This record gives sequence, structure tokens and C-alpha cells, in this order.
Amino acid sequence: MAQIYNSNLDAVTLGSTPAGWVALSGAFIVQDAAGGGRPVSGTRATFTQAEDGKNSLYTAAGALANMEIQHSHKVYIAGGDVSMNYLWLRANADVSIGYRIDFIYSGGNLQAHTLRFGAGGFSTAMTGAPFAVATNDLVYIAARIVGGVISVYMWKSTGSRPATPTFTLTDASPIAAAGYPGFSSHTGTTSAAASSDDIIVDDMAADTLAPVLSSPTGTSSGATTGTASVSTNEGAGTAWCLTLAASASDPDGPTIEASGTSKSITATGVQSWPTRTSLTTGVPVKNWFYQKDPSGNGSNVVSSASFTPTASNAAPTFTGNIANITGTGGAAITPVTVASAFADTDALTYSASPGGTAWPSGLTINPTTGAISGTVGTSTTTGLKVRATDTASQTVDSNAFSVTMSAAPVAGTLTTQDFKNGTGQVLANLTGLNVSVLAVPSGAFVKSFASETTDAGGFNSVTDALIVPGTKYAHITINSAGTVIGAELITAT
Repeated sequence: MAQIYNSNLDAVTLGSTPAGWVALSGAFIVQDAAGGGRPVSGTRATFTQAEDGKNSLYTAAGALANMEIQHSHKVYIAGGDVSMNYLWLRANADVSIGYRIDFIYSGGNLQAHTLRFGAGGFSTAMTGAPFAVATNDLVYIAARIVGGVISVYMWKSTGSRPATPTFTLTDASPIAAAGYPGFSSHTGTTSAAASSDDIIVDDMAADTLAPVLSSPTGTSSGATTGTASVSTNEGAGTAWCLTLAASASDPDGPTIEASGTSKSITATGVQSWPTRTSLTTGVPVKNWFYQKDPSGNGSNVVSSASFTPTASNAAPTFTGNIANITGTGGAAITPVTVASAFADTDALTYSASPGGTAWPSGLTINPTTGAISGTVGTSTTTGLKVRATDTASQTVDSNAFSVTMSAAPVAGTLTTQDFKNGTGQVLANLTGLNVSVLAVPSGAFVKSFASETTDAGGFNSVTDALIVPGTKYAHITINSAGTVIGAELITAT
């Protein structure tokens, strides 16, 4: 793209040379008020904007095949109409042939509109979302034609030029002859004249460079699906992806264009396609890519490496519940197996999950069976989790559970009075006694002791963790003959 003119319209005069620019032979042709809507040369010394629809100018430095003309415009709206200037593309000297870009105003919005004069003329709205305007908005407008594609870019002084056109039109049978970019003032039905300032003309030299594609990819994303991407050095036009069996003949560009999935290209770099579908499980395929730019230049054809659609390995799932674990500190817990709480078609490996609280010292899990075991000191730990990992390194965590290890209870002791016979003789060193301990006052059984004895003083003592110090119990002693020889209420120590 080469800029051939840039000036403020207020300073334009025939034969003058704006500061910083090279004079062009017959730089502008300005339309006369009586010119019937077509510009003629040399009849007016300056360009004015007061004559509705009858002031035009265009470069006369030589016809251009591809071009862009840009100007800024202050919007004026009245009576339901808007003052907008016309832009010309590929026009001949009297504008009997060429494209004129004007604008339709409705409901606060503009829609670009194209008229083709001569060569089978037509009038049609361009594609694109309406552009909102209000009175006194300063709007920049650039109209471009390259090949048969007409593009209009619009932006306000408060923003910047968009990367993609605001409106577009593709002429399937474009005017072939080179022509001029041009400009006509127009005020619609308003009383105020259209107001414009800078005008810039660029020679859009014919695009003969084809896009270059590189880094084609294709991967399996499931039993019948895959991914596709390729990188391009030209951010315009359309690209196609065609997925074929790896054993198929290499397609050419037109084949890929005719049968592939299209994608509009608006930027350089990596381009990704939607998921490739309807592939056959286990059958190797390749992705083939091709691109054409707006000038119709076709790229090189590239293909990805062969890839085979394969059923994906589903991650394991957690379907059960791990209950809280309780026990006595310092004593081995009863093993808890959690494997049944997980589901997968793969063999799973179990571990303490880093997604939960760190496990207390002494608590372990068997990686194969999923059995939790160990000996843990008196403590309470919450938020523990088990992680299951499949053969594809996919994981799932269990629910959070707690481990509470209570302090071991203090054993209580019951000591009888000395046993004596009917004459008061101490019954020392008795053997084969059976002792039963009952709760008071309920009489509920607490503990029994077999093969008890009395000591040299005739006393019997029993000790157990089920006997709580400070609690009163019934202590019943039976000798080897089955006779009760003692029954006492004793407070445990």
C-alpha cells in the first residue's frame, strides 16, 4: 500500500501543492455546479462544499487497479436525513463507470450502500452491522477496493480504525478497468452542507503474494473426533480443512476448498477449527489445509501428521463415602478399605490426597488395596482425603473425612475388704475365685474375672479399663464350689 495523497480539503486548489507533498499533474478534477453530477476539469479554482451532490474530486495522477480513499466527516442530522459525502472507487474520468459508496440512515444508524455505474449497474446494501451516529460526531470513513472486494471501515474520532471492515461487498463480476478514487459532497435534505477535512488516497497495489501455511496439526480427541489447526502468515481471506484417511491420495487446493470445512481468516498465526467429527475409531487420518486471500491467491497445501481416533480414557470417579475414623491414641486402628468407593475401568492406585489435610503421622493407605491402617497418637485431624489415580494419571479425590484418636481410658481398681470365715479367721491365699463387677444402681454387667485369688491379707483386687475410677460398683466373689463368699459395694480407685 503506497500513500499518494494526503491533505486537508480546505486547502485544496487546482495546481497547488500541499506542504510536504509532491505535486501531481492535474492533481484534482473538481466538478462544476452545472456539471450534472459528473466532474469536469479546470472549471473551478477551489473545492467548495455548498453545492449538494455536485462537488466531486478525484486523483488524476493515473488510474489505479486497487485503491483506498479515506476522509473524516462531521455528521449533521435533520429531518430524518443525514449529511454524508459520497466516496468513489475505480471511477472513469466522467464517473459514468465506477462504484459509489453512500450511506442509508435509519433510527440513528448508518448502513453502507454501493451503487455500480455502467457495466451492468446495481444498487445494494453492504453486509455489516449498522453503525450508530449522532449529530456532530466526527466519523472517519475509508473505502477500499481490491479485486472484486469492496470494504468500508468506519470509526469515530474517539476510537481507532477497526482491524476488520465495518461493511463489505464482493462483486462477483467486478469492473475490470483501473480507475480513480473520488469524493462528492452531499447534504441530503438538510440545509447544512456536509463537512469534511482530511482526505487520504492509497494505491492498494495488486496483491500477488499467496498466503503461506505452516505447522499443521491433528490429534485424536475421542473415539470418532479430532482436533485441527494450522498457522498462516496472511490474516485475511478464507481457509479450509479437509480430514481424509491417511491412505487417501493427497488432495489439491481446489479439492480442499470444495469439500473442506471453511474458516474466515482475520488474523495471522494459529487458526483452529471446530472438532473434527464422524471419524472412524482406529482408522488413521490426516488434516489437509488450504487458504485463499481476498485477491484469490491460493496458498500451499499442507497436511498434519497421521493420527488415529481413539476412545479416550475416562477419569476415575468417586461414588461412595469414607466415614470418619475413630480409635484410641497409641493403639492400631481397625483397617478401613476404601477401594469400593471409587469406580474406573483401569486399575487404580490409592494415596493420601494433597488436595486435603496432611495425614497424621502413623496413618497410611495401601496403594493397591486402598486399606487405611496404622497407629496414631491421641489427636483429631479433619479434612483428610484419599486420591485414586488411573493408568493415564487421571485422578479423583474422595470426600473429606476425619480421624479422631482419643486418649486411652485410665484403668480403675476395686479392692475388697479382707475375707474371713465365720470365726473371724482371715481367708488368705484363696484360689479359683470368680469375680463379677456390676454397675450401680442398674446392676448392668461390666466385667468378669476368672481364676482370681486373695492375698496373704485376705484381700482381692481387680483392675480394668472398663472400671472408671471414682465410680461405685458391686463386687461379687464366688468360690470354686459356686458359693458366693463376698458381695460388696466398692468405689473404684
